[in-house]
Amino acid sequence: MEKHNVENRILFEDFYQSVARGIAMDNDWSDRHYKDTLAKAAVFSNFVYNGKPVGKHYVDEITAILIEEFTDWLSREGNVRLNKGCSNGTINRYLSMISLFCKKAVKLKYTDTYPAFSWKTESKGRPRYYSEEEQEQLFEFFRTDETYSKYPWIIDFFTIAFATGMRLGEIQKLDNGQAEIIKDDDGDELIYIKKGKNGDERRIPIMLDEVAEAAHKIHNSNSFNHHVLYKGLWKAKKLIAPNDPHFNFHVTRHTCASEMTNKQKLNLKVIATVLGHKSLNTTNKYV
Repeated sequence: MEKHNVENRILFEDFYQSVARGIAMDNDWSDRHYKDTLAKAAVFSNFVYNGKPVGKHYVDEITAILIEEFTDWLSREGNVRLNKGCSNGTINRYLSMISLFCKKAVKLKYTDTYPAFSWKTESKGRPRYYSEEEQEQLFEFFRTDETYSKYPWIIDFFTIAFATGMRLGEIQKLDNGQAEIIKDDDGDELIYIKKGKNGDERRIPIMLDEVAEAAHKIHNSNSFNHHVLYKGLWKAKKLIAPNDPHFNFHVTRHTCASEMTNKQKLNLKVIATVLGHKSLNTTNKYV
């Protein structure tokens, strides 16, 4: 392939490994998000195109055709563990990863071309919410299960999430000390995050005593364990909603948005502010 008019050349495998940590820090990624991005980049890097892994291609050789070949493979057999293709949502997350690294490569002048992307259409089905009964069942499970009752911080995480709509990564910030509990001018407590997912400050009101108690309990406690939470949720799912593929922590955010709409009768702009959305279109998908 003809070399592009770029200042330097670098293999993709060397490039993504060298810039990933800086991108994560610039965007304030959680440790899980960082590891997930590296894992997806490794899958892309190991994909064989024109007789060699993508990682052995120079960054300026990453073309739209190469990316299209990769997404075709993902759709056919990308889910190696289950021996089937990936969903459109998963494919789009891979494309987001590739797009991120391509933009960085253009900025650093390792390539002068940003390739075209063919994004997949995702289902826009009705958002999943937890019913009041399901919420009660979740709390009961984590209070009484022989294994997971040993981790009371899980209940605190759910208490905060259902009441505030905070993302899991934001609650983690409270747990590890990257977020603070402050008071506003009226003396009411808030959870303050200096840099949220969208890069903006977040001030989340604490409206209920049980939320305040939970927030103070986990603040700076470093209790969170990703595997414990997700293994516990998997076990709870088998008891509460065994056939539901959308039974996950993020549904607490949809649930909070739904209750702000239907019970508290808040308007869309207020809900968007509480959830930390920049676009009302995003909030519309939640309610």
